[in-house]
Amino acid sequence: MKKLVAVLLVAMMLFTVAMAEGLTVGHKLGKPHGAQGFGEVTVVLQDDVIIAVYLDEYQFMDPTAEGVVAVPNSDATFGESVVEGKVLGSKRESTVYYSGNMASRGGATVAIDANYDAIQAFAVGKTVAELKEVIEGKEATEVIDAVSGATLADTPNYLALIIEAAEAAK
Repeated sequence: MKKLVAVLLVAMMLFTVAMAEGLTVGHKLGKPHGAQGFGEVTVVLQDDVIIAVYLDEYQFMDPTAEGVVAVPNSDATFGESVVEGKVLGSKRESTVYYSGNMASRGGATVAIDANYDAIQAFAVGKTVAELKEVIEGKEATEVIDAVSGATLADTPNYLALIIEAAEAAK
C-alpha cells in the first residue's frame, strides 16, 4: 500500500510540474511495422513543439535466443496466454537480437535502437504541422532520406505514430 501511495504522489508531482511548465504528454499504441507486433510512442509537448519522444516496439520472440529481453511476467501467468514457445519482447531492449535479424534477413547496417533514436531526434524541436509536412504526399524513400541516421523502410509510419501521440497530448 505504501508503494502505491508513493507512486501516486510522484505521479501527481510530475503532473503538477508539467502543467506549471506548459508541458503536455501524449501516448499512442500503433502498428508502424505491420501486423507482426505493436509500437508505442510517448511525446512531450511544450506548447506546440515536441521536446521529447520515446519510441519502442514489441513482438513475440524466441526466449532461448541470445539477447532477447522479455517483458515482465512473460515467464509467469501473463506469459501463459501468449504464443507458445515465445515471449513478448521489446525490440529496443532486445536490440542485439532484433538488429541481428534485420542484418541477416534484410542486410540492415543500422541497429534498431539507433534507428529509433534517429527518428526520435528528428522529431524533437518540430511541431506536428512540420512533421506532417515531412510525410504527407511523400514516397517512403523521401521520408527516410529526410530523417538522417534512420534507415527503416517504415520511417514514415513511425513519424505518423509520433504525430498521433503529439495530437493526443494536445
